[in-house]
Amino acid sequence: MVLDDLKKEHPDAISVIRLNGMLHSDDNCAMKEIARQLCLEHQLSFSKMASSDDNTEFMIDMLRECGLAHKTIIFVLEEFDLFAQGKQRLLYSLLDAMQSLTSQAIVIGVSCRLDADQLLEKRVRSRFSHRKLIFLPSSVDSLQRLMEHLLMLPEDSHLPTKYVMEYNARVTSIFSDKKFKGILNSLTDSDATTSHILRFLFRVVSYMDMDSGLLSMQSFMNALSSMRRQPKMDSLQGLFWSLSIIILCRVGLLSILIHILKEAYIGLCTKRSLHSLLHTINRTFSVFVLNWLSFFVFRSLHHNDALIQQHHISDNGILIADLSILELYILVCMHRLEDKEHSSYNFTTIMKEYKSVQDAYRTSDNYSHTVCFRAFEHLLDRELISFADKKGKALEYRPVKLLISSHELAQSLKLNTTCPAVLQKLLDRERYM
Repeated sequence: MVLDDLKKEHPDAISVIRLNGMLHSDDNCAMKEIARQLCLEHQLSFSKMASSDDNTEFMIDMLRECGLAHKTIIFVLEEFDLFAQGKQRLLYSLLDAMQSLTSQAIVIGVSCRLDADQLLEKRVRSRFSHRKLIFLPSSVDSLQRLMEHLLMLPEDSHLPTKYVMEYNARVTSIFSDKKFKGILNSLTDSDATTSHILRFLFRVVSYMDMDSGLLSMQSFMNALSSMRRQPKMDSLQGLFWSLSIIILCRVGLLSILIHILKEAYIGLCTKRSLHSLLHTINRTFSVFVLNWLSFFVFRSLHHNDALIQQHHISDNGILIADLSILELYILVCMHRLEDKEHSSYNFTTIMKEYKSVQDAYRTSDNYSHTVCFRAFEHLLDRELISFADKKGKALEYRPVKLLISSHELAQSLKLNTTCPAVLQKLLDRERYM
């Protein structure tokens, strides 16, 4: 917000370059991103083929030129502690360039670690100003006042006065409820930032009762539930579907439940009868059983082959469809290694294949080793890949294997709207060679 205000006051005198340690902790990648943003800011042509040394030299020249033109460049490094890993060539280049009398630049590092400056090498620390601002997280009461300010309707709004009074009274009543205190504590335990609160309030409003136009405690509970990700439970969802059907068949409840669901679909079944039956089933399986059988009844009632084919996606396909681009790259690289008949491969081998793909296609999806390893661990957690042995080696050197077929992978790449075209091309080439 402060930088935005400064840019509004001095639009031609300030340039802001933003980097994030989760994406740009690799020195070469960071230099390339700095050069790209500088070119974009000053309307210059950016060369993707430039080397890291060329980008470093370009950055130093731009700092000199901007200094002579009395223009300040502000570098904002989010997750600053991640830049303090390795040889720290980026930090050294930035801080060393600022020693020049002609340069006008500021480096702002943002980190949640209090000892981030202690991670710097001696040559970098000697050029660091050691100015630190420590911000304490907002208290729960402050966050509640912020939420109340954002949700309350102004009395002089164009909406009917009666509705405004009723809406504000409902919001005040919710904020004074003990349940709301528990929701707010659960929300701030994971992330107490303002942006997180704003995303939460956006979801709260989306769960508003459309008939009355008023918020309820259920709106806040639904919003909190939707923001909690449970990747392990998502991964096990397909397994629960299959197990729950087997259990229902064993206890003789499957046909009864299908009959009740059919009646519920045509409006003949009461909620009480359905609720009483579900209570006889293990509560762990009830939600997944209902989801699966709803689709089963839908198929049996409509017999629409085209629609069935559209929704007939395997459990692994559903899991892959919402993966990140980097995770998709890892899966495709593993598939390429298997097509090359590699008897055994590990994370290091996958990274070599990933680097060969980046060198061949010159894509912008180039991530650091740390970020790639986190994506690799996420795939292990979702059980889309697994270790091929049970030996106690380091994770990077343990052999792994794919738990999905090439058909499931190809199907999921088509479903993923953010999937780069190069991944589909790579997979198609391997499948039809």
